[in-house]
Amino acid sequence: MPNLLTFSRLVAAPIIGYLLVKDQHLAALSLFVYAGITDLVDGWIARKWNLQTVVGTVIDPMADKTLMTVVTVALAMKGALPGNSRNDRESTLAGNSDDIQCPLLS
Repeated sequence: MPNLLTFSRLVAAPIIGYLLVKDQHLAALSLFVYAGITDLVDGWIARKWNLQTVVGTVIDPMADKTLMTVVTVALAMKGALPGNSRNDRESTLAGNSDDIQCPLLS
């Protein structure tokens, strides 16, 4: 049972990414909340009834990392991450001399 919940999170990750790219934010959020709840529940079930498996110890962190990677890439594709615009990148890379202060000269 816990591995089935974990596997469903692994399957949900690309669907969440697709929904984010297609601006279906409520559906993406709903599926993301589902993923969070199943992450909590599958771990609790595995510990409570001593159902921990080697497969579970591998796919659980894999599902978490897949979900975070897919969401990050989808948000980056939409330009929804801080520093994602050309002006933000240029000012971050070049720096702004007005922002640089030397405590000895102040």
